[in-house]
Amino acid sequence: MNKPTHRFTLLLAVVAALGSVLFFPHIATATPTWTDDTQITANGATTNQAPLFLSGSDGSITAITVETVSSTYSVLARRSIDGGVTWGAPTVLSASGVASADATVVKLNNGHFAVAFAEASGTSGVNQIRLVTSSNNGLTWGSAQTISTAGGAAHAATHPHLAAFGTTELVVGFQQSDGAHDRAIVRYSQSQLQSWTQGQTLSASGSDARFVTPVVNTSGDIVVSWILVASDTTQQTQIAGSSNWSTVTTLTSNAVAGVPHVPAVVALPTGAFVVLWADPDLNPSYTVTARISSNAGLAWDVGIPISSTAFPNEITAVVTADGGIAAAWSMGTGGYTYIQTSYSSPTSTPSPSPSASPSSSSSASPWPTTTGAGSAWSTPLNISPSVTGQFYTNPQLALSPDGKVAMVLKQNVSSTFATGSSVSTDNGATWPQGVQSITSWQSSPTSISSVSLVALTGQGFIYGWQTTLNGNPDKGFVRVYGWEASSSSSSTPAPTLPATGSVLWATGLLSIAFFGSGLIFWAVTARSRARR
Repeated sequence: MNKPTHRFTLLLAVVAALGSVLFFPHIATATPTWTDDTQITANGATTNQAPLFLSGSDGSITAITVETVSSTYSVLARRSIDGGVTWGAPTVLSASGVASADATVVKLNNGHFAVAFAEASGTSGVNQIRLVTSSNNGLTWGSAQTISTAGGAAHAATHPHLAAFGTTELVVGFQQSDGAHDRAIVRYSQSQLQSWTQGQTLSASGSDARFVTPVVNTSGDIVVSWILVASDTTQQTQIAGSSNWSTVTTLTSNAVAGVPHVPAVVALPTGAFVVLWADPDLNPSYTVTARISSNAGLAWDVGIPISSTAFPNEITAVVTADGGIAAAWSMGTGGYTYIQTSYSSPTSTPSPSPSASPSSSSSASPWPTTTGAGSAWSTPLNISPSVTGQFYTNPQLALSPDGKVAMVLKQNVSSTFATGSSVSTDNGATWPQGVQSITSWQSSPTSISSVSLVALTGQGFIYGWQTTLNGNPDKGFVRVYGWEASSSSSSTPAPTLPATGSVLWATGLLSIAFFGSGLIFWAVTARSRARR
């Protein structure tokens, strides 16, 4: 073959190689972005919370909604096998014609799905906690079982929260009435959800418990946090652990007024637990504070102040891929709210803060002796504007399999409602300046009630929100970020490329055409050479 022919064939090969790289979907979406809005709740139905999500091992996504079916709130499950582009027909998980609410979800360590919710027990105004599971990525669901004690008004139960432990087991925390007040209750399963321990009452009588939330470490130790509401105007943050349920730690020494400052609790790979809450006992009041327990909640290290500005709320935190902690919260004033973040590395070493002092309710030691994640925190970073008339609230965090930390939130800018997002690529240590504003479907909604976020089995996230559009009933929407089909299932279709990928597809197809032409040219020239 002469040199010009050789060069032409080589050029075709290079072009073909480039085209093949650009052509395939999983690389064509190398620059991830959020997909368009997709409404998943039924037209004409109303919802009472944001959609929740479970990511299947086969690349599928299951959405859980609470929406009206024949004018009754029911818990529904829908499945998507194309990355959230389309959704199958709903499966009703709650009892027909019986009002349900307070849905929550978790994925067991064996990959099975679990959904818990409050359901009317037959007595007007009385709820019990029900649990439904799926062993095949949401394709089918088992029969519901009752977790709380059924019966009269003295046993009304609401607001369950789930945590997985072991291979097949669950912990559920919920609030249940003793006839006068809601008590914090925790139960955990045995024998692969076939039996449950007797309910452990954690909170004291005479006050209402709210936001009863369990967290489990890799050893199976359990920590449960809740808000104790003594009256309409006073509340305390409390926490207890499975090492001794009767040892309850009150994180705030004084009952304080205002909206509930719900704590965020995470379990570290080391087995330690870290709790973050808005501590009213510090100066400035309501400073975001962290405490660490290395013995399943029996004792907690001294409080470590993180923020230096008053009035934080809506604290959320995740354990990052490196074993650190990424945290976020909303910071409010009278005229605006903004989002702050902080990061604690797994190699953190505590040191006195120049701007704050440890909690006055702490032990005699002025600073913690514990090292590692949770013992020291980066200077809080403002990732949304601090501008009068702009309100950024309700941050939610999730960690993807490839180590990214995503945040979604609600935003109200000059009375224009939308959702927003930000993605950190270094475990939450830094974030892009500003928030990516995501305009809601068709036009700006009347309001956005709540948002939810979860990482997918593939590379990416899915989030949902509950919104009212132009006075229409509340609806549930979803967006997906950087989704990729799971390689574990050949039956899972590849995701539909966004519009920005059309150029890449065109280039890929053109390159394949070049590649085919090159093969034909090579075969012809090779045959010609053979005849010589």
